[in-house]
Amino acid sequence: MTEPGQVTTSGWLGGADGRRLLASYLNHQLADAAAALRLARRMAGIHRDSAFGVALMGISTELAQDQASVRAVMDRLDLPTSRYRAAVGLLVDTAARLTPTSQLQARSPLRPALELAALRLAVERKWTVWTTLRALVDQDSRLDPGRLDALAYRARRQADSLDELRHDAARAALSPRTHTDAASA
Repeated sequence: MTEPGQVTTSGWLGGADGRRLLASYLNHQLADAAAALRLARRMAGIHRDSAFGVALMGISTELAQDQASVRAVMDRLDLPTSRYRAAVGLLVDTAARLTPTSQLQARSPLRPALELAALRLAVERKWTVWTTLRALVDQDSRLDPGRLDALAYRARRQADSLDELRHDAARAALSPRTHTDAASA
């Protein structure tokens, strides 16, 4: 049994390979989190005058907090952050929004549903990070099981909210329109 404040690093977290792998894993999550946050903020800005935008702004705030939580875990475990991976993530995100003629893609009515699906997948990956770290609590006492449980719960709640928003966006984009509706769109 470990005394409070005493660090144990048994198992794979105690070795150099474990630290390297965990640093890579968490840096990958940081890049994912940054991309998800950019997407959520961009969507919230586009839809800022609607309930959809307000909901996305709330999710954006939580995504920023979650990104800070990944950094805090890395700091607590004394793991390095990769500026290279963050820069590559930003480049990939920007390139994904460009057409071959270097112009930003026009918005399709279906795009919000597709972007919400991408956000949902990012939140699911984040949930797997929190639950993976939770499974490692017995290997490193610097991991806070209560905090990891709370973060995993929040990720599940975010996923549920994103599912609702995605369903609403898909219904709005894919529902049959009358001739009058199509003319006003």
